[in-house]
Amino acid sequence: MRLHEILKNLDYKVSGEIGNINIEQIAYDSRRVVHGCLFVCLKGSRADGHDYASEAINSGAVALVVERKLNLDCPQILVDNTRRALAVLAVNYFGYPAERLILAGVTGTNGKTTTVHMLKSIAEKKYKSALTGTVGLKTGSADYRFLPNTSPESLDFQALLNELDRGGVEFVAAEISSHGLKAHRLDHCRFDLAVFTNLSRDHLDFHANIEDYFASKAGLFAMLKNDSRSTSVVNTDDDYGRRLYESLDRSKTLSFGIKSPADCRGRIIKSTIRESVIEIAYPGECFTVNLPLCFEYNAYNALAAAAGALALGFEPGEIIAGLEKLPQVPGRMQRVKVNRDFEVFIDYAHTPDGLEKVLAGLDAFKKNRIILVFGCVGDGDKENRPVMAGVAEKYADLIVVTTDQPRYEDPEAIAEDIVAGFAGDRFTVLLDRTSAVAYALDRAENGDIVLLAGLGHEQYQKYEDEFIPYSDYSAVLDYFRKR
Repeated sequence: MRLHEILKNLDYKVSGEIGNINIEQIAYDSRRVVHGCLFVCLKGSRADGHDYASEAINSGAVALVVERKLNLDCPQILVDNTRRALAVLAVNYFGYPAERLILAGVTGTNGKTTTVHMLKSIAEKKYKSALTGTVGLKTGSADYRFLPNTSPESLDFQALLNELDRGGVEFVAAEISSHGLKAHRLDHCRFDLAVFTNLSRDHLDFHANIEDYFASKAGLFAMLKNDSRSTSVVNTDDDYGRRLYESLDRSKTLSFGIKSPADCRGRIIKSTIRESVIEIAYPGECFTVNLPLCFEYNAYNALAAAAGALALGFEPGEIIAGLEKLPQVPGRMQRVKVNRDFEVFIDYAHTPDGLEKVLAGLDAFKKNRIILVFGCVGDGDKENRPVMAGVAEKYADLIVVTTDQPRYEDPEAIAEDIVAGFAGDRFTVLLDRTSAVAYALDRAENGDIVLLAGLGHEQYQKYEDEFIPYSDYSAVLDYFRKR
């Protein structure tokens, strides 16, 4: 593809001659540069792509996209922001693949992963479908494929959408993170459906404050396609959801909720620790779903998916079938069958609000004790750590503080921040997570519920730049194999 075609709609200046340069590939990682490549110098939190431009040229890059002119003998495209520029280059290079798909975006603090799984399960009644997000990429019944971020870099996301389109996929449900929105990874991508689940304190290590966090999330709702079908779906039982709803075009917005009037209203008829029966009422329609998930927050996720599906033209029967046949969502209240007289669950809850919702739900069904294993991520919002301890202490009878994803922080320092939030002494600190899981299972008795929180589906722990293979699910299975 000619360079001038890739630069279409981009505001830039040129240093050097671009002539009729042909571009074979675009890259922002110097290790992925091939001959004929356009290299985009991105500024990251730990590295600056401008420092690797010379390496990229030596590997075959024929032009650079930069924020400042470099002392290198090659054509340079100067822009104000290379990350914004990359989004333009990506859609030009791949030909706007989102326009060829039915694309549903789900944002919010909690519930994104479960909701996109629900949307995919519903959509499969009509379309070849896929989902992307925290757990990776899943197309049809294929295994999950790892993705490095919930919302990949714009180049990777557009490449992914293009791959799915070329593979015959028609419907994609995508988790949309605040990081992705604020970092311009979704720029120039248009959605048929935008869903808001809820918002609570999270990622304040990245965002200036919760208002900045909310504003980033709200950005998704300005990215709908300009057609009659595209719709926003918003949880108006949530305080931030109500604010968002008030700011949107009512003719293209559906509200959902359980506690207050909404376009799509839910009622929990019955709930056990393994399933829920939910009534969903919509103008002119009322139907019941036997959802293979427990807790009120999963009823909200089901409502979000149902409202979105109704907006896209799905029939109630298709929605019922999709929700009732929902496969197990990895690491989201994932029950591990251990053939004991106690229950073991794995959940991704890693914020105070998320942890409280899970623990409060389990508390309603406990027969004896709740045993909790959890930690907090490194390089994250430190103010969350003592709050998480307070939430844990409110519901759990035995608490094991361990590592989550330490990243570039000292695990002991993270644990100390958590411990500072405890008022009592019902906790033990075991930094090795395998040992922490074994400690909890050793002490589990008849009627207990063991919750392993924080890592969820993840298959590794990150210590600085090293990825150590680990999963809570495997840790539980290994524990019982050894016994």
